[in-house]
Amino acid sequence: MDILSLSTALALFVSVRQGPAAAPTSADPVEREFRTGYGLLAGQRPSDARAAFERADRLAKGTCFRCLESLAATAVRLRDFPAGIAASRRAIQAAAGPGEQARAQNQLGLALAAAGEPPALREAEKAYRRALALDPKGMNPVRYNLAIVLFGARRDAEGRRLLDEFLRGELPGARAEQARALRENPRRAGETFLPQFAFPAVAGGTITRSDLAGRVLLLDFWATWCAPCRQALPELAQLARGKKGEPFEIVSVSADRELATVKAFVAANGMTWKQAWDQNGRLSRDLFRVTTYPTYLIVDSEGVVVHGERGWSPRTAATISAEVTRALAAARAARVARR
Repeated sequence: MDILSLSTALALFVSVRQGPAAAPTSADPVEREFRTGYGLLAGQRPSDARAAFERADRLAKGTCFRCLESLAATAVRLRDFPAGIAASRRAIQAAAGPGEQARAQNQLGLALAAAGEPPALREAEKAYRRALALDPKGMNPVRYNLAIVLFGARRDAEGRRLLDEFLRGELPGARAEQARALRENPRRAGETFLPQFAFPAVAGGTITRSDLAGRVLLLDFWATWCAPCRQALPELAQLARGKKGEPFEIVSVSADRELATVKAFVAANGMTWKQAWDQNGRLSRDLFRVTTYPTYLIVDSEGVVVHGERGWSPRTAATISAEVTRALAAARAARVARR
């Protein structure tokens, strides 16, 4: 998972669309392809999802707003920004009513902002403002998206005002916390800060973000029933041993149903690093948007999420080790600079 995907998961509001409505009939080929794409996207198969959304769009002859909106969001996730921009513009044409028009303008803004070039960023600002004009009450996340663009253009006062408006309409949680951190330091626009959390520790007590302040973290979201998670254990144990004595912690967060199951597994497999329990993965989904196991997040010493991975393979192990080493080196350099 690259930083764009990670930011999307934890901070950016890539889409404000709702889930698919109940299918009117399984015989509807457009609905069937759309639902297939939606399921593939939820299963972390964006390339296959994109193909399904494209099939749905062809079947609908360009009239399916949801298909085009989802196609645009998926193209951005795959870093095909021109395709995301093109699909967003087509979604605007297919939109019915101010609500859909606003959603399509927001998606266009996200695709343009992801492209990152100054002309595209100026167009992104215009798209976000059109979205807010069309639906000022229903599009509160757009205020956050627009603030990011304004901070990038060094228009900090405007960006802070938008975040103030956003926070007035946002419930407490990770998104609100991210907005407050960004408001305090606009130069961190685009970075994803670790949200506050408190997980029950398998050994008793709790594990909180505050307990781990100033340390490089590897958050390992796993479950005993997850075969790839079990395959990763030797590499995680080796990483824990290799970084012993450094300002580094692995925190494994189990999504198992029963705490007793986790305790028995941890003891049987010699998992000596920090172990937390998140019954059925509820907090992980809410705070970190974890939908796949295993998921790994690497957090630097300043609390910024710098890397993320889904799944497990030898490549994953090498990448995680390299990213942890890089984060520790950056932490050492920062300490030297502060002396």
